[in-house]
Amino acid sequence: MDALETLMRTLAPAETKAVDLLRFCLETYNTKDGTGLFTGPARYAVLQERAALAAVQARSLRQWWAILLRRLRWPIPPSATDETLLALLTDPDDAAVLRVLALDTASVLTLARYQHTTDRTARRAGRAPMATAADADAAGGLFA
Repeated sequence: MDALETLMRTLAPAETKAVDLLRFCLETYNTKDGTGLFTGPARYAVLQERAALAAVQARSLRQWWAILLRRLRWPIPPSATDETLLALLTDPDDAAVLRVLALDTASVLTLARYQHTTDRTARRAGRAPMATAADADAAGGLFA
């Protein structure tokens, strides 16, 4: 087990969901040139700022997502991601996830970025990417 897996096991469910949401953002919009306002060397600072602001303004994860898309000028993601996105936007405690996104944005974004980078490297090498919490729920638990 690597350091990231060890750390991920210590996170509360709301923290894990926040990491997965930001990881989804990176996997969907972190292209070579970026997308919308998520471009250039400051892209992570912009995402951190806009994700936190959207979390403060939202009352649900669905509303957070809508605000984030608008603030970053992102298009609706491809339909192939619908199932994953719906699972990520469904949580019994939206308020806890929004609190993490508002207050611990830098921390969860750092974890999401590390996972995204690790997964991208694994895909290029022909290995399977790390599972998200949504994937893990379907398989019976995170890192099962």
